[in-house]
Formats: sequence, structure tokens, C-alpha cells
Amino acid sequence: MFLLSGDEARRCGRGAHYAIPAAWVNPVQLDGASPGQLRAFIDFLDDRFRELQADAWVLMTDKAWHLIHRCLTDGTLDGGFTAGHLCVLGSTDAWWIEREDGVVDWIVNLLDPDEVREAAGFVTGIDGTELRRRYDPINAAECDYEPWEDDFESALDFFLQLREFFGRAAEAGRWLVFVAGGPAESALAATRPGN
Repeated sequence: MFLLSGDEARRCGRGAHYAIPAAWVNPVQLDGASPGQLRAFIDFLDDRFRELQADAWVLMTDKAWHLIHRCLTDGTLDGGFTAGHLCVLGSTDAWWIEREDGVVDWIVNLLDPDEVREAAGFVTGIDGTELRRRYDPINAAECDYEPWEDDFESALDFFLQLREFFGRAAEAGRWLVFVAGGPAESALAATRPGN
């Protein structure tokens, strides 16, 4: 398991969930992938951002992803093996990319179709009231920041979109990739007016 600090989460910035066809994934190759190979995979997704977005197979979760993860798990940015952990950070940091100094540069979580179905089944049972119940006990000292009411409203909005996204991805039998840092930042910048 792993523990991601609040500082690392903020440094990784905005997040994106990609629902991709099985033909795009080589799990054997990814299992032992080097940082360079992982970057190439993320670049591959980034190159297909507009295609996926046009078909509603990409969901930007902005910076709400870390609060969503906290609400779906134990209130921390720890890894774990529950269905809630699968939804954002996952159960392993095997696909994360670190800089030479060991600091997390990009977060990558890859779910196969069975894991997508498990996560979709879990989030289906969570509505706004339940997400609020999970949000209220989050310890601000453990968050490295003081959560505000606006933070919850933003997280709820993104969570409801994510819940629907997981359901569609599960129904379509797609793989799901969460990325924070790298392509999520560049893709979001590319969609802003004036870019």
C-alpha cells in the first residue's frame, strides 16, 4: 500500500478518468513498464483525448479527485483494497511515475473491466447524502488543508458525474485509467477557450 501526501496530491493537479477499449491495453506490457513506457501510454491517451471526449469516454475530475478518494475510503489518501479505493487512486502505485528524487510526478491507476464493474457497483449505492456523511468526519489536520463547504459541493458534482461514468464504462466493458498530472493538465488546457 501507499500513502500520498496532500502536497503531492496538490502538485499532481487536475485529474482525468479515461474509459478505453481493451484493444488499447496490453496488461502484460504495463505490468513491468518502465517510467518511459508509462509516459508513452499516457501520451497515447492524451493524443486520443479529443476522440474520447467526443464520445463522452473521458471525465475531467479537476482537483476534486483527492476529496472524492477521501470520501470513498477512510478519509485519507492511502491506498487500499476496497471498491472505494479502486475509483481514484487504486490499490497500487505500480503505475505511478516518480521523479529522480522519488517525488510523485504523475498518478496512474489502471482498472480492468472486472474492477470497473466492482467500482461501479460500489458507487451506485452512494448518493449526495451518503457522500456528505463520509465527508463530514474528514480530519482537516490529516488533509494538509482545511476543507471548505465549496469543496464538498464541487466534489459532489464531480462524484455524481463519476458515478454515472463508471456505470457506462462497466456496461461497455471498458478499461478505466485515472491520471493526475501529465495529460490531465495538458488536455484541460487545450479545451480552455482561447487555447
